[in-house]
Amino acid sequence: MKLKLSIFLFVVSNIFFGQEKQILKNIKIVYSHSLMKDVFLNDYTLIIKDSIAQYNSNREKQKKEINGNTFEIGADIFINNLNLNTNLYKEQRKLESSTLVNSEWFNETKWEITNETKFISGYKAIKATTESYELKKDNPYYQGKAIVWFTMEIPISAGPARYGGLPGLILEIEYEKGNSKYRLKSIVLDTSESLKDINDGKKIIKSDILYWR
Repeated sequence: MKLKLSIFLFVVSNIFFGQEKQILKNIKIVYSHSLMKDVFLNDYTLIIKDSIAQYNSNREKQKKEINGNTFEIGADIFINNLNLNTNLYKEQRKLESSTLVNSEWFNETKWEITNETKFISGYKAIKATTESYELKKDNPYYQGKAIVWFTMEIPISAGPARYGGLPGLILEIEYEKGNSKYRLKSIVLDTSESLKDINDGKKIIKSDILYWR
């Protein structure tokens, strides 16, 4: 999993001379997402092309029978682009009616970076927290803080879902009150995958695209 030498070849190491480092290019990151303590498992992708980080959530509606109990989750289908230069998010979401909606907003996530560290897939990761956004705070199932682990060994300010803006790639996310977790599954350099076009859709505001199903 650890690709330090290969990643180094993608980076201009002039930061010590006051020059800006280049963005890592043509990278595919796969996250495994666990919901309800592994009852539902799905993989999501993050593609880095030049200055764009594109996250693709393609979860269809799912139902499972376990020990005579029925568990069901709704669809969550959206694609967003994070411009790593401007910090602008652009997202296209597919509603249950199959209607496409579209929104843009600047990333204003407020992070608290801690001194806690651990290793994830060979990378030294640093713990940070922020308020989760997936549910409104007045929702009884609000998940509280999002607890993330990011690595400065991969200097990409992005991660799964709509979490970004840290000085390194997010490798893992879990929640203070929820049972949802994102874990790094794989990193592929020199991917040939292209970014998807997300320009279609009715223009709406950020809060609507987050909570409107």
